[in-house]
Amino acid sequence: MRLFVLTGAIGCGKSTFAAFLNKNGVAIIDTDVLSHQVVEPGMPGHAAILSQFGPSFFSENILDRKKLADHVFSDATGDLKRKLEQCTHPYINSMVSQQLRRIFLRQKQTKGIPHDCVVHVSPKAVCVVIPLYFEVGLDKRGFLSAAPVVACVLKSVDLQIARLKSRGCLPLDKQEALARISHQMSMEEKASRASYVVENDGPIEELEEHAGYFVTNVMPKLKSRRIALPTIIHRYFEEGFWNLVLEAVLLLFIVARLIYKAKYGGKSPLMYVLDKIRKPADGN
Repeated sequence: MRLFVLTGAIGCGKSTFAAFLNKNGVAIIDTDVLSHQVVEPGMPGHAAILSQFGPSFFSENILDRKKLADHVFSDATGDLKRKLEQCTHPYINSMVSQQLRRIFLRQKQTKGIPHDCVVHVSPKAVCVVIPLYFEVGLDKRGFLSAAPVVACVLKSVDLQIARLKSRGCLPLDKQEALARISHQMSMEEKASRASYVVENDGPIEELEEHAGYFVTNVMPKLKSRRIALPTIIHRYFEEGFWNLVLEAVLLLFIVARLIYKAKYGGKSPLMYVLDKIRKPADGN
């Protein structure tokens, strides 16, 4: 099963493109959705933010995301943003890993599902939406470091600001939009690092058409950007020894099955034995 990362600056249409991919049979794990789930009461991100930022950003034990975001993005140094990421990103990464394991083992995905997407038990591919993939260094470390990357970009920052001002959920004014944009990598640099670029300057119908073209013509040709041996070591410590043993056993089983089919023409062991018994009898 193919796996790739979808990234892009704020307001560039990542979520919309992901929804169109989902309609074409691709499973979506959205880290923005996970970032909401990980700060719900009782979740580890909730406790970490409460400890680091204090109770003033909570109302009746519910995180005021808008208030916290305004506070974090008002800091030009980026220190508060890094502090917030330390509170949530380890848990989000762990949840991504868990959901990938569920999907690859043909179990039902339970988290990170955008509201406009459906669960595919046997998807054509898995897309992990990570807005800050390059900014936080996931292209250099971690279990997604070798995955091919698709970037949604816009040619115009003015269009990006206009979309942020008019978006349905938490619209931003111009100053708020510029503050968010300033904390992210430029679209040009994201595009230069990506395996494939989706330019989203046109109408939504073009983006939907592009998604269908991508799944049919581009996705089958995407290749890992490099062999990431450190990934195995990372997963050993993050997920535990027995998870890796289970995956290794499953992989060996699949390889052995393919070798057996290639050697014996796809016959079951029982049919192979029966054929061997019949041949001498036929000869007599």
